[in-house]
Amino acid sequence: MPFRGRSWLKKGAAWRLTSLRAPGRGFGDEVGSSGFSGRVTNTSLHEVVQLMCIGGHTRRLRVRSGTRKGDIYFRSGEIVHAQNGASEGEVAFYQILSWETGAFDCDEEAPQVETIRESWEFLLMESMRRAESPTPM
Repeated sequence: MPFRGRSWLKKGAAWRLTSLRAPGRGFGDEVGSSGFSGRVTNTSLHEVVQLMCIGGHTRRLRVRSGTRKGDIYFRSGEIVHAQNGASEGEVAFYQILSWETGAFDCDEEAPQVETIRESWEFLLMESMRRAESPTPM
């Protein structure tokens, strides 16, 4: 199967916004000035990570998939730390990005440690390459 990571980064995918509300408020309440929150479906975690990076954000992306939980930390748009159970750094990042379904949310918790030094572009491309590589038997 050919590597399609480059075309993914150029094309993106259709997102479906199913709700939109101000943080801490119920749907339909007055919108505050502290940003937006909502629910996005039909998208990949790769796209969410790319959005955080392009936006230059410093925050934590909390990810859940079944009983698995992981965190990815951004500083000024760069991925600087990830943790998943006992794993951290790039190992944890690739584990989290391998999950096919799940949910996520963000908060403004800044990273306390930096265990990742690679660029976000490299990390996303490598995670796509790993997803498309046949697994050894």
